[in-house]
Amino acid sequence: MGISERARELLALMTAEEKAEMCGGKNFWHIFGNERLGLPVTVTSDGPHGLRRQKVDKSDNLGTNPSVPATCFPTSAASACSFDRELIYELGQALGDECRHNGVNVLLGPGVNHKRSPLCGRNFEYFSEDPRLSGELAAQWIKGVQSRGVGACLKHYALNSEENARFIVSSNADECAVHEIYLAAFRTAIREGKPWSVMPSYNLIDGVYSCQNPWLLKDIGRVGFGFDGAYISDWGAVCSVIDSFKSGLNVEMPGTCDGTKKKILAALTSGEMSKPELDEAVTGTIELALKAQAGLEIPYSFDQEKNLALAEKIATESAVLLKNDGALPLTKSNSLAVIGVYAKSPRYQGGGSSRINPVSLDNAFDALVSRGITFDYADGYDAASGLTDGRLLDEAVRAAEGKDAALIFAGLTENAESEGYDRNTLDLPDGHNKLIAAVAKVNPNVTVVLACGSAVTMPWIDGVKGVLLTYYAGCRCGNAAASLLTGESNPGGRLAETFPLSLSDTPCYGFYGKDSRNADYAESIFTGYRYYDTAGKVVLFPFGHGLSYTRFEYAGLTLSGADYAAGGSLALSVTVKNAGDRDGKEAVQLYVSRAPSEVFRPAKELKDFAKVSLKAGESKTVRFTLNDEAFNFYNTEIHGWDIEGGAYEISVGGSSADLPLRAVVNVAGSGKPLPDYRAVCPSYYGVKDNNFSQAEFYALRGRAGTDAPKDKPFNNNTTAGRLKRSFFGRIAYGALLGQYVKATGATKVRARAELENLPLRFLSMGAKKNVVDAVVYLANGRVIKAIKTLKK
Repeated sequence: MGISERARELLALMTAEEKAEMCGGKNFWHIFGNERLGLPVTVTSDGPHGLRRQKVDKSDNLGTNPSVPATCFPTSAASACSFDRELIYELGQALGDECRHNGVNVLLGPGVNHKRSPLCGRNFEYFSEDPRLSGELAAQWIKGVQSRGVGACLKHYALNSEENARFIVSSNADECAVHEIYLAAFRTAIREGKPWSVMPSYNLIDGVYSCQNPWLLKDIGRVGFGFDGAYISDWGAVCSVIDSFKSGLNVEMPGTCDGTKKKILAALTSGEMSKPELDEAVTGTIELALKAQAGLEIPYSFDQEKNLALAEKIATESAVLLKNDGALPLTKSNSLAVIGVYAKSPRYQGGGSSRINPVSLDNAFDALVSRGITFDYADGYDAASGLTDGRLLDEAVRAAEGKDAALIFAGLTENAESEGYDRNTLDLPDGHNKLIAAVAKVNPNVTVVLACGSAVTMPWIDGVKGVLLTYYAGCRCGNAAASLLTGESNPGGRLAETFPLSLSDTPCYGFYGKDSRNADYAESIFTGYRYYDTAGKVVLFPFGHGLSYTRFEYAGLTLSGADYAAGGSLALSVTVKNAGDRDGKEAVQLYVSRAPSEVFRPAKELKDFAKVSLKAGESKTVRFTLNDEAFNFYNTEIHGWDIEGGAYEISVGGSSADLPLRAVVNVAGSGKPLPDYRAVCPSYYGVKDNNFSQAEFYALRGRAGTDAPKDKPFNNNTTAGRLKRSFFGRIAYGALLGQYVKATGATKVRARAELENLPLRFLSMGAKKNVVDAVVYLANGRVIKAIKTLKK
């Protein structure tokens, strides 16, 4: 990375001890500065859909301890459905203002991990199953935050698409998928957004931890993407301190990780680490501190009411009307039933480190009442468990019978989606499904309002008239939903991910989450709509789908030329008309296809998008400019980007399944050799019914997965779950389980799930290192040594 003149001057004045100190955290949220040289500490805080600012003595990374009240904006899964770059930039500005108001220098976000499976427990934090959409929106988020003098920390770098075994699993993908899918959003966000920092993830990639992976941090990040900021480890992600800093890491967090400074100094003495390697590591931290210091001079304007209004605006413009057979909008003359506890106690965010303490929280029940809507109400189900019973169902049916319409507020329970573990089903809670089915039997005009963080199945879909998907819409979810339901606002959200018919239809079904040591990305580039469209799979709702109270017409697709050559540009324009009688917004989507192709490729890929606002009857011309990225693919023969020559189809419309305008452009190829895996990987050339095998995948990669570590002797990288494989280990595990439940407030069932794949080193963030060492000694049967260690 480059170095500024000021950083060079400071580096020359620092002692080895001062340099080593700045490579670690001062405490849970603060990164060391240097008081002697006038460098203040850098204050970090969790994001990404709000500010989770904690007091130093009440710090955690699980969202269990309190944080300062803040605006809880819609989660990224929701805001991505806006398809609106300007709106996400505005969100970033507001987040930056809140950070400045609360003394935060670096906000930990956004998250751009690819939505490989709807089961990922943290999908609500991520934007999309499409890397183009994710990367573009993340870049705007970053630009908005940093315009206020606050740094963004792009995360989780990289191939971190599952939670259950995130600390120990090796993500194994083929070279093409790595570059085209899993690194693509990071590439766009880094090149366009220029974040101050990037957070390497917990997982391994091809057997190497992200924090100590020179290929990821240096070759790809620094050289390939041009990243010139600081790499800040995820909290507790560093497995080997010296290997990590030699590989490109700049800061190990949090400060409760023991001995960063001591280990670096010892490595300097032994020769394991050189002075230039330490200088390279600390330079990133110095530059970060200088940016934070300069950021304090940048103007900002914090207005709590303005931010709450923005939260409502984003929630309103991001909600997706999935189905509407005349049920919406409601009118005040309708007799109405409102059913579901979530109408009063909404599900507005997921669990884990992104959990925001909202400065205020509304709900749809009160929002409907305030609009003069009268209705009968019934709980319908238990909020915590999602279960229902005869009494609750009877109350709901009585409320709905004879009414002109019924609204059912349903979704996933609070413990269904969170950092730390994955879902095991796409189903809603059984009580919610039973409730919807029962009410639909007695009322023909049911609309379901869904709050969830990723795709769910809808076995009742044919029995209801409407479905409004809000995702987790933040602290103004209630007014946003009421505004849309009553027609004050016109739905304009479009799905940023596909909703499949069933879990077994998903491309990675059969191997997602099946191995805690090896996550084989056997579906390669065929994820999300890239798989469903290529395989010809029928889905519940396609990528990009969303209805409106008006309708849009497309016409006049024109291209600036019929041919394209590398290094050029292709201008396109299309006319979009609001052909209805209400103002509305359309997400115009542009896809590119190459078929037939000599290499395996998806049926089509999103290459650009635009959000356009149209008054009733108004037409606008929407313009796009395509370059090499619209036509290239990652050529494993040359280990780089390449263009295959031939005819490419450009399609424009309102969703991946609704593309009325098409044109063909002839693209000149490079003439370089193309990869051909037909002999060993035929399934990738004829994709259907997730027919990917481990044997073909290993042939595609040219290697198998990584070997699992031996059980004994136990060490700091042993997972808590593996302790149960010895007599003394089971004793230690029981003690850990009790302490974990006490510290986090989790149920024993949830605590066991989270501890199962948690390395013991991770526990050092919440316990003294001698306690963790004692657990290791005890698990290995060294009881006396364990006791002595505890007494230290």
